[in-house]
Amino acid sequence: MKNKILKAILSNIGLKIIALLAAIILWIVVVNIEDPDRSKFFTAKVTILNESVLTNNGKYYELKDDENTVTFRVTAKRSIIEKLSNSDFTATADLNFMSSENKVPVNIEANRYSSQIALSTRSIYINLEVGNTQSKRFSIKAETKGEPIDGVVVKNVYASPNVITVKGPDKIVSTIDTVKAVTDVTDIGKDITDAVVPVFLDKKGREVDTSKLTFSCDTVKVSVETASAKSVKISAETSGTLPEGYTLGSVTVSPETIEVAGDAKALNKLSEIVIPGSVIDLSNITKDMETTVDISSYLPEGIELVNQDEKDVKVKVKINSATTKSFDIPTANLTISGLGMGYTCEFLNPTISVAIKGLQENLAKLDATKITGKVDAQGLTTGTHHVTVVLTLGQEYTVDTITTEVKISENNN
Repeated sequence: MKNKILKAILSNIGLKIIALLAAIILWIVVVNIEDPDRSKFFTAKVTILNESVLTNNGKYYELKDDENTVTFRVTAKRSIIEKLSNSDFTATADLNFMSSENKVPVNIEANRYSSQIALSTRSIYINLEVGNTQSKRFSIKAETKGEPIDGVVVKNVYASPNVITVKGPDKIVSTIDTVKAVTDVTDIGKDITDAVVPVFLDKKGREVDTSKLTFSCDTVKVSVETASAKSVKISAETSGTLPEGYTLGSVTVSPETIEVAGDAKALNKLSEIVIPGSVIDLSNITKDMETTVDISSYLPEGIELVNQDEKDVKVKVKINSATTKSFDIPTANLTISGLGMGYTCEFLNPTISVAIKGLQENLAKLDATKITGKVDAQGLTTGTHHVTVVLTLGQEYTVDTITTEVKISENNN
């Protein structure tokens, strides 16, 4: 069966191919003679006309969902439509005909064969988002990033102009909080001037999209002044004497060093900044104190702080106050002097209770069993007597008058 079918197909194959070609040629001839109508879709970019209708009234517009192109159907003879492309059509939207819903009709025009084509009769609209515009002036904050070479600091940085006017949709302009112009000073060793594009930030420090805004200037000049610098130590002196019973624990400053700038020769002579004693008068201090000092007041001529915001230095004074502690000292630790010949002396109590005043840390060092002292028995005769005890203590301790009872007897031996 297959052989019969194959034989039928291959039979007179040449005549069959000629017949097929003739049919194709005949169809082409008929189509070209008839030139039937055909339809095709084209796309054109929309041009907005009469924008001043909005802009003159302080308004702006945006195309919703990026509706900046429209697609439409064109009908024409096949010979015409095959010659057309998207560039042969113009789409315009006149804002004079904008509806209350912010819809604008789109007018399509053919640039070629306009009399030989038919455009779709379907009405085409674009949707606009309309809002208020705002113009606002902002101060430009000039800043630097990076660090200069060692021994050089940024002394001053400023922008020119230092004010910029921004105009655009209110919903964008109102989000701007800060305008910065930042230039890189990494490894510089001298003054520089740089052209910088300002950066617009919102209250959270995020960059604002400014593609729909206009500015009074596109770039600003940021000038950077440099100076020689070094870090120097800060110390504080004191004046006056603390009231009795108090001692000076320590005087500390924070920060302990600060960076200053100025002439290189002047910097070489400067090794320390001293806050004078007149600032810290100990005469009336009875407890820890802290005060803030403007360190810039004590800088030599020609020297200034690298960062003026760091001018306040805290000075802390720690005062040690005296306290009293009771000790039971064995009378065996006391020696007797001045006792006359033929007499003996004995203490009637094994210990004496003594209140010793001093700093707490010093009192903690005392051991009652190791405290010694003496009594003077000069001129005493037999009987019971109250004698004064003199303890052997350092100057850091004070003791009120101490007495104890002794019994003096004749030595029969």
